[in-house]
Amino acid sequence: MKSRMKSALRALPTAQVQISLPVQGVLRDVRPAFLGLCIDAGQKVLAALMESDRVALCGASGVPNAQRRAVRGGTTASQVVLGGQRIAVRRPRARSLTQGELSLPSFEWAAHSDPLDAATMAAMAAGVSTRRYASTQ
Repeated sequence: MKSRMKSALRALPTAQVQISLPVQGVLRDVRPAFLGLCIDAGQKVLAALMESDRVALCGASGVPNAQRRAVRGGTTASQVVLGGQRIAVRRPRARSLTQGELSLPSFEWAAHSDPLDAATMAAMAAGVSTRRYASTQ
């Protein structure tokens, strides 16, 4: 027995569907989201670096140490520039037992330069390895 569906299907014209994607709109929306992701990650990395500097100066939190050179002094509101935007951060404080406030090298570095400048973010987006970043500039 012959199938009558094949002849019915052959009689239908081929339909073409064209879907236009708003590619420019999508790309416009991706850039701020990527920038926000980089800034959020940058804030977390900076906070970890600053705490690491404070541990190096003051020792681990809650662990007695008679040879310590400095004590923890809480945190203070500060600002750094990440991705061309001024960002509020909580800077950990360390106080010397004899000289007063000590600076944290990671905060000083972040306060005097923008670690997430346009070239860095472009390299991250392109997947460039950051092990030898100076050679890619």
